[in-house]
Amino acid sequence: MTLTAFLAGWIALGHADALNEKLASVKPGATRAEVEALFKERDGGAQSPSSTRYYEPTNTVIEVSYDQTGGTWTPDNRVSAPPVLYHRTRSTL
Repeated sequence: MTLTAFLAGWIALGHADALNEKLASVKPGATRAEVEALFKERDGGAQSPSSTRYYEPTNTVIEVSYDQTGGTWTPDNRVSAPPVLYHRTRSTL
């Protein structure tokens, strides 16, 4: 599913604009610190230092891929690919 199609389904809920603004900042080269200032809550379950999932209300999960600039799990890690969106319930593991 494309980002545009995903967001189109959200317009009626009033969440598309806010989420779209956040996602516009998550581009390759942005730091983990910048992303985590936007998305404050990590999804549950196992996480990888090269890919972190963030939870947004209304059952949206944003997966962001990172390089290992500055070491693993550091605020200096850089986004390495566009984010991937999932619409599902939150993992609580």
